[in-house]
Amino acid sequence: RDPEAVRPMEPIEGADGATLVLSKEDVGNQMVVRCTPVRAQDGAKGPQLDAASQQVTPALPVATNVKVIGHLMQGEEVSIAATYYGGDFGSYEVEWSYQPLEGGELVVLGHGATYRLDAGEVECVVVASVTPVRADGVRGAPVEARSDFAVKACAPKGVFLSLPQSVSEVRAVVPEYKYMGGKEGISRFEWVCVPSFRKVEDLGPEEIKSKYKVVAESPSFTPCDHSLPHEVLVVIWTPVRDDGVAGSPLTATTQIVLRGPEVDDVTLEELEVDEDTLLPLFRGTGTYFGGTEGESTFGWWRIQDKQDAKREFVLETFGKKGRDVVYKA
Repeated sequence: RDPEAVRPMEPIEGADGATLVLSKEDVGNQMVVRCTPVRAQDGAKGPQLDAASQQVTPALPVATNVKVIGHLMQGEEVSIAATYYGGDFGSYEVEWSYQPLEGGELVVLGHGATYRLDAGEVECVVVASVTPVRADGVRGAPVEARSDFAVKACAPKGVFLSLPQSVSEVRAVVPEYKYMGGKEGISRFEWVCVPSFRKVEDLGPEEIKSKYKVVAESPSFTPCDHSLPHEVLVVIWTPVRDDGVAGSPLTATTQIVLRGPEVDDVTLEELEVDEDTLLPLFRGTGTYFGGTEGESTFGWWRIQDKQDAKREFVLETFGKKGRDVVYKA
C-alpha cells in the first residue's frame, strides 16, 4: 500500500501469490506488486520490478450470508445476521414480510432492524429484504433471506384486559382485550359482582369465583337489579385457542354507578271488565332503574271534558318490583 509517495510501503502479510483479494483496509491506498524472477535450473534471482495501481476505491456495498435469526414463535423478536463488504459500514435497511407455507404473494409487515412476530405470521415463513448502506450513504442491491421454519403459535395468553372506569344499569359492558397464541377459539368470560374493591384486590380469579357468585357467562354483561347494591363488577377472562387449549385467566374491575332512580316504559293498558262491578279495568306498568326499588308509587288522574274542570286523582302505592297497579274506572 502506498497512500502517499513519501511514505514507505507497508508489506501485506501472507500475500505472496500472483493474485490478491482486496479488503476494506486497502480502500484509499495504491496497491504495489513486486515481482522477483527466479531461474528454475539454479534458483538464481534477477532484479525486482514493481508495478502500482491507481488509488483503490470502495466497491458498492454488498451483504452476503444473510440469515433471519431469532426464536420463530409468536410474540418473539427476530433480526438478521449478515457479512458486509464495500467500504465503511453504515447500516442495513431491512424490510420484513411473510409468506404462507402454501405460497402466494409476500405481505409486507414493516421496516427496522428487528420485528416482533404476531398472530398473522403463525404458520408462515418470515422474509427479510436487506439493503446494505455504506457510511457515505451509498446503497447496495437488496438481498432476500427466508426463515428456515414457519412461525409457531405460542401458548394462548391474554396480553391485556380492561373495563370502563365506571358502568351503570341497563347499559351493556364489553371488555377490551388482546389475545395471543394462535387463532382464538371461544374464550370464556365470567362476571362477578362484589361489595367493594377491597374485597377482591388480593384475590386470584379462582378465589373470586369460590367466594362470590358468577352472575353471567358471556362476552358482555348488562348490570341490573341482581348486580346491585354491589359496588364493583369483576370480569374474569380465560383465553382459549381454537384447539381448546386454555391459558391463564385475567381479571378486570369497574365501579357500578346507580342511575336515577328512574322509571321507563310506563304504559296504560285497558283490561277486560271487572266481573263484580262490571266496570272497565286499567293497568299501569313501569320499569324501574336505580338500585334496589323501594316504595315506588303510581298516580292516577281523571281528565274531564271541560277545560276548567278540576283534575282528580287517586294515588296507589306498591312495594314489590314488577307489581301492576289496577285502577277501576
